[in-house]
Amino acid sequence: MSDEVDADEHLAVIETGRLWLSVPPASHAARVLLFDQRNREHLAPWAPPRPDPLDTIPAWRARLLVDRQKAREGSAFLWRLRAVDDREGAVLGTVSITRIERGPLERASLGASVDLDHQGRGLVHEAIEGALDFAANALKLRFVEAGHAPQNLRSAATLRRLGFVPYGYARDYLHVGGRLQDHVLLQYDLRPRRR
Repeated sequence: MSDEVDADEHLAVIETGRLWLSVPPASHAARVLLFDQRNREHLAPWAPPRPDPLDTIPAWRARLLVDRQKAREGSAFLWRLRAVDDREGAVLGTVSITRIERGPLERASLGASVDLDHQGRGLVHEAIEGALDFAANALKLRFVEAGHAPQNLRSAATLRRLGFVPYGYARDYLHVGGRLQDHVLLQYDLRPRRR
């Protein structure tokens, strides 16, 4: 898998009022590593175990190449958030649309995170709004699912403000934060967003 042809091209770009989201090129591995290092402890309670360490620029370069291949195939989109007026600057967070399923369901899963110094500013809400529009109009999906651990009150509030509706409670659903944790499951109907 070579990234030489489009080494500086950002994929699946979304622009919101304050944010610029893209699946970045592998040349941005150092910026992504810095976000990861700064936020490892902050995001640890909600993070799944990593099969491979992502502690070096080469490791992140390889990961970004995989992320870009998934975006090209349309199977997953892992955006990095930056300020709209600093597109080459620090990564402020992430938002993802993964597990894209075609056929009768036409659904996907949503995930998001934000830098510890940028919490409480509505950036995740804004980024998810952009990702939902992309899922509805570019991907033509019918709904998006999300989940949160019951104690993750920030995620719960953000998802409900966006209009996600709870549909279940799963015991020992995901291995995050070093253990299996229950999750509240929610979904969002994308059809009203279609243009």
